[in-house]
Amino acid sequence: NRHILLGAHWDTRPWADRDPNQELRNKPIIGANDGASGVSVLLELSRMFYENPPPVNISIVLFDHEPKT
Repeated sequence: NRHILLGAHWDTRPWADRDPNQELRNKPIIGANDGASGVSVLLELSRMFYENPPPVNISIVLFDHEPKT
């Protein structure tokens, strides 16, 4: 039984503390601007898989986490 896991990073940060522009460092980073490309690809794939089920099981996971450094 084959299984594939697809994951993408989607998160919202309370501030842009690493932005090169000092004036933007206290502004939030909205998740759609930070990790939207990977999430949008997986959302489209899920639509395609619904219409044309693949021959293997596929799980899609959207992660919402920003590690502290």
